[in-house]
Amino acid sequence: MRNSINDHTSVSALQVKALEDVQASILNAIPHVVIVLRERMIVTANSAVEKMFGWKPEELIGQNTRILYRTEEEYAEIAGRFYPVLAVEPTYRCVFPCRRKDKKDIICRVSASRIGEALKEKSIVVVFEDITEQEQTEEISRKERETFYSMLQKAPYGVILTDQKGTNLYINPEFTNITGYALGDIPTGRDWFQKAYPDKGLRQKIIESWEEDIKHDVTDRTFSVTCGTGEVREVEFRTVALENGRTITMLSDITEKKKIQTSLYESQEHYRTIFENTVEGIYQTTPEGRFLSVNPALAKMMGYGAPDEMMSAYTDIANQHYVNPDDRLVYKKLLAKKGVVKGFETQVYRKDRKKLWIVINAHTVRDQSGNILNYVGTIENVTEKKQAEEALRESEKRYRTLVQNIPVGIIRTTPGPRGKILMANPAFLKIFGFDTEESLKKTGVSDLYMNPEGRNIFSNILLSKGSANRIELETKKQDGTPMWGSLTAMVVRNEITGTVDYFDCAIEDITEHKKAEMALHQSEEKFRSLFEESRDAIYITAKNGTFIDANEAFLDLFNIGRQEFMKHNVKDAYVDLNEQDRLKKAIQRTGSVRDFEIRLRKQDGTPMDCLVTVTPRKTVEGTFNGYQGIVRDITERKQIEETIKHLAFHDSLTGLANRRLFNDRLLMAIAYAKRTSQKVAVMMMDLDKFKSINDTLGHEMGDLLLKEVAGRLTDTLRESDTAARMGGDEFLVIISNVHTGENACRVADKIVASFREPFKLGAYDITATMSLGIAFFPDDGDNPESLVKNADIAMYSAKQEGRNRYRVYSCA
Repeated sequence: MRNSINDHTSVSALQVKALEDVQASILNAIPHVVIVLRERMIVTANSAVEKMFGWKPEELIGQNTRILYRTEEEYAEIAGRFYPVLAVEPTYRCVFPCRRKDKKDIICRVSASRIGEALKEKSIVVVFEDITEQEQTEEISRKERETFYSMLQKAPYGVILTDQKGTNLYINPEFTNITGYALGDIPTGRDWFQKAYPDKGLRQKIIESWEEDIKHDVTDRTFSVTCGTGEVREVEFRTVALENGRTITMLSDITEKKKIQTSLYESQEHYRTIFENTVEGIYQTTPEGRFLSVNPALAKMMGYGAPDEMMSAYTDIANQHYVNPDDRLVYKKLLAKKGVVKGFETQVYRKDRKKLWIVINAHTVRDQSGNILNYVGTIENVTEKKQAEEALRESEKRYRTLVQNIPVGIIRTTPGPRGKILMANPAFLKIFGFDTEESLKKTGVSDLYMNPEGRNIFSNILLSKGSANRIELETKKQDGTPMWGSLTAMVVRNEITGTVDYFDCAIEDITEHKKAEMALHQSEEKFRSLFEESRDAIYITAKNGTFIDANEAFLDLFNIGRQEFMKHNVKDAYVDLNEQDRLKKAIQRTGSVRDFEIRLRKQDGTPMDCLVTVTPRKTVEGTFNGYQGIVRDITERKQIEETIKHLAFHDSLTGLANRRLFNDRLLMAIAYAKRTSQKVAVMMMDLDKFKSINDTLGHEMGDLLLKEVAGRLTDTLRESDTAARMGGDEFLVIISNVHTGENACRVADKIVASFREPFKLGAYDITATMSLGIAFFPDDGDNPESLVKNADIAMYSAKQEGRNRYRVYSCA
């Protein structure tokens, strides 16, 4: 019996040992640290403890759990929470810091469970999970989120975050700045759409397009948005779908950008035309001296047919292109030093080896490292300018010679009442009695006036008008002798600042002339009869245009009595007040006009073409006080001229265009068709059997028929088309703006059909059909001669096939 008990005990021990081995294997297979505690002492630890904490399991068994904590304080604080919870709860989970054997800190997620009901007598199983990296990642993510939202708050574009239910979760300040709406104004997407797009139809379309964009991951859209202020702005949206159905939408205000784009678009054709037709050359070259690109203007300037031809011609710009190769080196040094070159003048060779003077403006293009990639610039051909400058120097030389030798006095002075004399020619010195220019310069300009205030008056006139023409002033010579002078002067301004540099004046001694004028004035009554008896219509007005006097010829011309005449102003005689402005400007430009053509009207409103001669009237003192003029009626002459002009371009019988006008209009139609890629139809036609009508009824009836033919032909065509008579019964027609041949054929059908109706000529009903041939530009010819010739061939083909029809030219 004793042996049986011993055997049973041995078997139980073996089973326990096997069970413990299984438990140990399970614990060691767990990847997390598992520790069993009893009375805060470690009684079991699996193998994972060595990897996480650096301790071997056997080193921890029997140790207080304090060994796993960083400090006594942390141990006491955590234990103070740990054990009280397990006293009432079966499990406790928390995260707290621990310390490895090598003193490194780690963050652990801890799950502790008590075994049994009473904590005091039972064990505690604790599972440790190292979440150091996870915690660090979450900390980084938290900081990144904070940074992200901080960036959104300061972002230069608007941002709105919306959840899957359409609730707006976040709006940044720039969104509010752009749209005028804060989160409180638009708590939902529906609120946003209603306020931003008040038009219901438009709003629905935008919502539908937005939903489609989200489905197909289309992110960029531009819409017109009604802002909180009522202003409509162009806003560009970019929407990104996030997790959980959320969307984030970024927007930028592109209102100004759209305005600029619209402006650029509207002016695109304008600037493209300028670029394509500019006379300024544009180029790009390598530092080594090879052209990378040139524009057509530069190629043409240099005598080449195309840019590619010019670029392939030069492999060494300095030696092949420059007249002086060293200029290229100077140009490169300036670019290397300053990065730009402005106004660089040099001479180059054209393709034909002719020399050109050019001005280069260029800048250096560098890469990110500062290395020179190429030179880009513009070239202006200043050969003519250089030649003009040389001519100007010669002209100035001749001018100085002229000034020194001209018999008219020339003086240059500073502006102002006193005025300093800068220069005077010998004639001026002689007129005023000075021996030398130096002695004259010691005198003030105002000292040369009989009344010093005259200089001030003259100066003010010049400064206000910019010039003065033949102003008469009383001056005095060096010895005090009075002298009447006629002054013509102009203000010379600084080209940059616009300020007055000096006055240039020419003066003539008109003392004798003034004496004669005064004598003439005294004897004016003697010659009054000449005014009255003149056959020319003569009138005199005050400064404001009020009539002062007119001779009988004037009253007869305008069919008005003298009493009625005195109530009128000169402006009443103009057909159009624009005519008055045109005449006034002509008088202002030249001081007077002679034989100026203008339209005037009689008292009863009848218009007439006139030639007028108008001169200003001045008092003896030279003060302007009105105008005097002569009017000649040239209405009949103008009508004759118009008749002659019409006959030069039209057939005298039918009034249609003649061959000369036909050719002019055909050339214009061809030029327009070239620009617009359209066709022009030329039709040659003549009447069938016209000779027999002429022979039977006579030439007068034949001429009458031709007039009727011209009228019917004109009625059939558009205003933009041209009908012409070549002579006899031959007519030509130009059909412009033809898109297809069928268009012209329909017109030909219409013409042929219209001539099947008889013509009513007095007592006769005459049937005169038409045969017609058509030739097209550019298919059948590119000039008037070939088109008329081929249309003629087509017309004879129509006649051979039986007349009363049309045929289109065929070269087959």
